[in-house]
Amino acid sequence: MNVLFTCIGNTCRSQMAEGYARAWGKSVMNASSAGTFATGMVAADIIRAMEEEGIDISDQESNQLTAEMIEKADLVVVMGGNPENLFPGILGDKAIYWPIPDPYGQSLNRIRQVRDMIKNRVADLIIEITQNQKEES
Repeated sequence: MNVLFTCIGNTCRSQMAEGYARAWGKSVMNASSAGTFATGMVAADIIRAMEEEGIDISDQESNQLTAEMIEKADLVVVMGGNPENLFPGILGDKAIYWPIPDPYGQSLNRIRQVRDMIKNRVADLIIEITQNQKEES
């Protein structure tokens, strides 16, 4: 399953989600991330917060969301920004929305709180995908 995590800048939230998904869910999904208005960088504090979890995202890149990315994805996880504004009608029923606050520019303590929200959501998503794959086979 191809899972695309999106947010606004592809600087914080979607990068953390991609990091967890690649570290924990690689047996059930191919994870990627993009932003509706990509900044071109991953925030240093986000990299640091993920290092605390033992996950290195320093080689991940900030990517601009494209229609092709959405079309390739089986599931699009939206954490900010709205891909529907850029590509009307393309998401269909493949999008889920996670109300995760943007930690950009926040304290490391707040970043950790947001990181933990994302960690829990990604863990739940991995369980859900695993169960669905078992039911389908």
